[in-house]
Order: sequence, then structure tokens, then C-alpha cells
Amino acid sequence: MAAAATLAVSPQPERVRIHFRCLGMGCDDVEYSTETVKIWISGFLMKSRKTLASGTMLYLRLRVPTEISGSPFCELSSVGRVVSEHELDDGTVGYSVEIERPGRSESTLNLTH
Repeated sequence: MAAAATLAVSPQPERVRIHFRCLGMGCDDVEYSTETVKIWISGFLMKSRKTLASGTMLYLRLRVPTEISGSPFCELSSVGRVVSEHELDDGTVGYSVEIERPGRSESTLNLTH
């Protein structure tokens, strides 16, 4: 992890529970559970005990906080790509992930017709 950047975790972290699976050749069929540390418009920073290489594609599932969705049952599915690895200020490893394909919500109502 010599090339990894160090990021400070904010005192008010944006923690959202997330589940992910690695996609592609050589990936095991295991779903990992973790949480985000920071969230931005096109992605997020997450902790992970699973070592991930830059460029790794991930299938993502996350529960949208009730404060945002208005429902305790809203879950978002998406595909993301690992962009970089970071050492967090608490000594754990984090990964920046960019959303490649916008998610699909499992509890969204279509009110456009």
C-alpha cells in the first residue's frame, strides 16, 4: 500500500450500509458487507477488508437512508468501479468507487404516466 493516499475521515461521516460483489474474471462469488465513509454525487469512499485493485468492477447494493428516501425499505442497485485505494486516518483501508451505471431503486414509484 505504498502508493496509497491518506484520507482523513470526517467527524460527521456519511455512513451508509453497502453490500458488494466483485465482477469479472477471477472474482469469487461472495457478497461483502461494509459501509461508506464519504459520499459524493458520482461515487463514494468505502471501507473494505477485501483487497480491491483499481479498475475492479463491483455490483453494489445499498440501503438509501430514510431521511433521503422517505422509506425504510428503499434499496439501490448499481455497478461501480474502484478508482483508488486510501489509508484512512483510523488505519483501515478505504476505496474510492465511481458509479458507472446509475442505480435502480427497489421501491421507487413511477409517477410519470
